[in-house]
Amino acid sequence: MTPAEALRRIETGHRLRQLREARQLTGLQLAGLAGCSASHISNIERGHSPLTDDTRTALALALDVPVTELEVAS
Repeated sequence: MTPAEALRRIETGHRLRQLREARQLTGLQLAGLAGCSASHISNIERGHSPLTDDTRTALALALDVPVTELEVAS
């Protein structure tokens, strides 16, 4: 992974955490709404796991935001 890719993961995770906390959801609650595990949410938020297109879509639906809200500029 390049430094730019690592930074993008971290920024994406930060954005996800902001959106989750703004809705006063725990990682476990968001995971339940999105159909994934709480550990996966945690790994994404910490930049340890990439955000796949399918997961991005599920999270956007769970958070009731456009998918573009979970994208960061390259």
